[in-house]
Amino acid sequence: MDQVLKIGIIGCGAIGKDHCRRIIDTVPGATVVAVSDYVAAAADDTAAKYGIKSYGSDCDGMIKDPEVEAVVITSIDPTHHDYVMKTLAEEKWCFCEK
Repeated sequence: MDQVLKIGIIGCGAIGKDHCRRIIDTVPGATVVAVSDYVAAAADDTAAKYGIKSYGSDCDGMIKDPEVEAVVITSIDPTHHDYVMKTLAEEKWCFCEK
């Protein structure tokens, strides 16, 4: 497969980590290139495990990263709307867990 969709994940709790693992290990044509979480250490730990970029707690910066083509949002419920709207404003694909 020539093209690979480059995904960023917001939220590195249990669900976000599982999506990250699943995308990297089992989804052909897609990979995770960056992660962020309101707890910077969670993003840093996930990034280190998979050798990808961590934006720490800078979720907005990750959304704007030109390398990130799509965003998976697994953060806490009250943050979903804001992150979805920011992702769509960047004209990127968005998957919101909920």
